[in-house]
Amino acid sequence: MNRYWDVPEKERAEMTGEQVESFIAVELMEKGVIQPKQPGLEDYSEIDVARETVYGIEYGGKYGKNASDLVFADKESAAAFIMLKPMFTDSEYYGSEHKRWAKPCEDMEVVSRQLYDKDSLTAAQSALKRNGEIKKRNKELTDEYAAGMKAVRDASKGVWEDYYELREQKERHEKVIATHEEYVKLSGGNETIAAGFLAKAYDNESVIEAFKWFDKEPPVLEPEEQPVEI
Repeated sequence: MNRYWDVPEKERAEMTGEQVESFIAVELMEKGVIQPKQPGLEDYSEIDVARETVYGIEYGGKYGKNASDLVFADKESAAAFIMLKPMFTDSEYYGSEHKRWAKPCEDMEVVSRQLYDKDSLTAAQSALKRNGEIKKRNKELTDEYAAGMKAVRDASKGVWEDYYELREQKERHEKVIATHEEYVKLSGGNETIAAGFLAKAYDNESVIEAFKWFDKEPPVLEPEEQPVEI
């Protein structure tokens, strides 16, 4: 069985994302997680139900404009209603008793609203019901698929975390090696002088791990007390 964890660390760090992905099926199998299939959602056409323009009243409130459910067939009737200076009831607790009073509506204005035509809604009732059933089923399938994909991500999380950690580790080791090679070049090929400078940039453990990663013999780090003359 081809397992990700059976591959040596150095080889895992050299993998591409696609290669890591090829190990995920075994990881899921071992954890009892099934890879979900993309759900086949049912198509439907939105029903164009006729609307009509009516005119309502908005008035000022504590948190902005309030919209009344009261509407009129024409703008003039709505404006005439405002001229009647309507009031609404407000209330508050005083002690343990709930008291109500009449409060004038303020900042009233006429606003147009688009509402469905009731006869058109009745005629489209069956089609609207069918669409509702399709939407509900599609949502159930989509939610089920999302839950399955979350289970896959959770089950494969350890693999990806290890992979990215190894990739970062590889990059750190490469940087140490590249720095050492640069110092050797700047030191005229003198490994001892280069090792002295390398000891100032990295601790001994980091250098040993980097050279071990690439199967190289690490230099002996003996940092100079004084700047080295090249």
